[in-house]
Amino acid sequence: MSNALSLSNSSPSPHHSFCQRATSWSLISRSLSVCFVILLTSSLSLWSCKVPSSSSTSSSSSTSSSLASSERGLILWHALRGDEQRHLEQDLQLFESETGLRVTALQLPHNAFANKLQVAIPRGNGPDVFIGAHDRVGDWAEAELIEPLSFWIDRPHYDRYLPATVSAFTYRQQLYGLPLSCKALALFYNPKLVDSPSTVRELIERASAASERTKNLPNGQRVWGLAYSEIDSLYFHAPWLHAYGGRALQRGQPQLNSEAMRQSAGLIKGFRSRAIIPPEVDGALASELFRSGRLAYLINGPWFIAELGGLSEDQWSVTPLPLLEETGRPLQPYLSVEGVMVSARAAQPRLAWRLASYLSSPRIATQRVERGELIAHKSLTGALLAPWQAVFQEQISRAVPLSNEPQMKSIWTPIKRALGQAIIYEAPLPAAFEEAQKAVLRSLAEGEVKR
Repeated sequence: MSNALSLSNSSPSPHHSFCQRATSWSLISRSLSVCFVILLTSSLSLWSCKVPSSSSTSSSSSTSSSLASSERGLILWHALRGDEQRHLEQDLQLFESETGLRVTALQLPHNAFANKLQVAIPRGNGPDVFIGAHDRVGDWAEAELIEPLSFWIDRPHYDRYLPATVSAFTYRQQLYGLPLSCKALALFYNPKLVDSPSTVRELIERASAASERTKNLPNGQRVWGLAYSEIDSLYFHAPWLHAYGGRALQRGQPQLNSEAMRQSAGLIKGFRSRAIIPPEVDGALASELFRSGRLAYLINGPWFIAELGGLSEDQWSVTPLPLLEETGRPLQPYLSVEGVMVSARAAQPRLAWRLASYLSSPRIATQRVERGELIAHKSLTGALLAPWQAVFQEQISRAVPLSNEPQMKSIWTPIKRALGQAIIYEAPLPAAFEEAQKAVLRSLAEGEVKR
């Protein structure tokens, strides 16, 4: 519905009779003067009635817009699938029954989600509220697609959440999302083969021993020491990088050829040359090796729990990533946080905030725990958590939030190429990472020129 107030074209015109008869020119003159004054006054009065004041236009527009928005309810976009989508629908049904507000949830493909938001919101065709990962917050804030929430939230509300999850949704000192759930990598291990390690040295010693015992067996029976899904992925390499004190991006500047990057890549390269890590491994193979009892340690996320349903309790366990004695720092994985954000073009911001606050409330967080999710609330621990959830919640407290700065998206491809060349194809470390650093800087410079 348009915010403009329609004006009527059928208003009656004033009419006055000038049919007085006069016997003298002075009387006629006086009569004409009086009639002119009356005519002018009537015209001004009619004009003021036809053209409403700005305050009345604003009030009428606001009322019309409010009625239209109330009729259509709230629109929520998400890219959830399977059980997560079903759980969200249950939460929305509960919200509707308690508030009387209707919510239309639209599920979009994950790969197209960000682009659709960027196209739809500026045109007024997007959602009021949407659920997404925190790593695009910088992009969306710069494009004015999301509403800052700092105005709406008070200190007790802030204090509900783990500090790292609040940091993940904070960009330039403004909070842009309410955390719902989070993920990080941890260390799975087979108790029949090895024990839980507290240090990287123990991890490697036990992994090497497990691998050494079976190195002469056929490939189908050999046990490998350690694996993770993508040896050339920054997401999986980050725990080692962070343990050496490095960051891929710091204050908007790429740090791909740092001493920490070269040291961490050199460490993994050594593991591979000593046959602790399989020479060729991907996510599917790593999962199969672990589930079949042929892998001692696996670095993976909470999503892997779903693949362990057929195993007994003595075939798997999970523990936080160990300490790197060389630096005194633990292996720190990336923390990825999913949260609810309010569109900058929400038709009714107050109602959008109400829905966002409901979805991130302790009540819904408790239900998330019972469903087997990892949550951003720091008070819901203890008896509520399954043992594996308690381990991951502990790991989350040590994790490093994935950067939400816009420059981060330029880093993934160059660093993947550099890690592959350095670890798998044994290219000189400085050359591989220097080329990655230059590639990112070129990409950022081209982006500035396009702006």
